[in-house]
Amino acid sequence: MKRRLRTLAVAVAAVGVLGACTSNPSARTVAQDMIDALPDLTDEQRTCMRAELDNTSDEELKAVAAAGANVDFGAANAVEQTGEAFQSFVERLNTTCISGG
Repeated sequence: MKRRLRTLAVAVAAVGVLGACTSNPSARTVAQDMIDALPDLTDEQRTCMRAELDNTSDEELKAVAAAGANVDFGAANAVEQTGEAFQSFVERLNTTCISGG
């Protein structure tokens, strides 16, 4: 559960900013800064998440942001309220970077 919450925090931070930020600095840069600021991640997990973000196209990031728009991230089922692109992004971060898949 804690792993999923950390991953969700990254996704929410990245996607929330990506959806709202279109000026300098870039949304990608802000998302990277937010990943760097997350507590309780190992250096390996942080590096992995930054690499996953770097490997995500701008179009995919826009789709993730759109899929997470207007979601109450305070709700227990926040991820389930999002669209497929957001859920896939969260799952990829979790599988690749948190659970070591």
